[in-house]
Amino acid sequence: MQDCDYQNTRLTHLGRDTSVSAGFVNVPVCRGSTILADNLEQWAQRKEPGNPYASYGRFTNPTLQTLTQAVAELEGGFQASLFPSGLAACTHALLGMLEVGDHLLIPDSVYGPVQFYEPSLAEGIASLIRPNTKVVYVESPGSATFEIQDIPAIARCAHAPFEHGVDVSIQAATKYLTGHSDALLGIATANERAWPLLRRAAHDFGQTAGPDDAFLALRGMRTLGVHLAPVWHRSVLGWVREPGFAHGYAQAQWANLVRGRAVVAAACGVGGAPALAAGSGAGSGRGLCA
Repeated sequence: MQDCDYQNTRLTHLGRDTSVSAGFVNVPVCRGSTILADNLEQWAQRKEPGNPYASYGRFTNPTLQTLTQAVAELEGGFQASLFPSGLAACTHALLGMLEVGDHLLIPDSVYGPVQFYEPSLAEGIASLIRPNTKVVYVESPGSATFEIQDIPAIARCAHAPFEHGVDVSIQAATKYLTGHSDALLGIATANERAWPLLRRAAHDFGQTAGPDDAFLALRGMRTLGVHLAPVWHRSVLGWVREPGFAHGYAQAQWANLVRGRAVVAAACGVGGAPALAAGSGAGSGRGLCA
């Protein structure tokens, strides 16, 4: 209970700096593109990489900066970058890490027509890593199967920075962080090693997010502990056993995908595997080991 109370207290205070909000507890929504400087020296300073004040609205503003600082601290990362959607965060994080000829490992539980490795692989993923493997992409819980990956074990096969072994943590803030289905937003948080690559990809491709969406994410983050708690008490079982789910093309595809996965198949009544427990949650969190 103490850990829960501590995390809820952190969520209340993260990113709040009354010096940029005239004392108001919430940073205001800052809308704009052009930013003025008092002199050339101040303008030059704003273009330095370590300066938090942007020279143009696409790079950051107090609203966006409040959210990125809060998420980076919450996840134990170095810096975070905002994207207009969760998919944009995924694709541009990969673009920042990969070059022509690099090898990428992706689990087959993600959305889309990708079929690479089974999420159940832990240390076994070492057999798939090639000399030119640049990124190992994980999604836990998986979007299609809700499988939980052994991220520390996978990370040990690559290397081990960040708390759980990843270099970049990606989330669709559209879902749990915003929490009210009224904004589209993606966030990628990097450790110090990977941050220059992520930052360059975001800037080079002109990726950012709107201040109104960032404000809504900050609002949702304050009550993240409250609206996330019920998720821990639910299971994928309730979802797949809803009336009507067992019909249709999408369900048939899903059943074929998990038929060879003992844990998921047994829990969801697919095939004849022995009864085992299933994971819970939804695939809104991703990670990269680069």
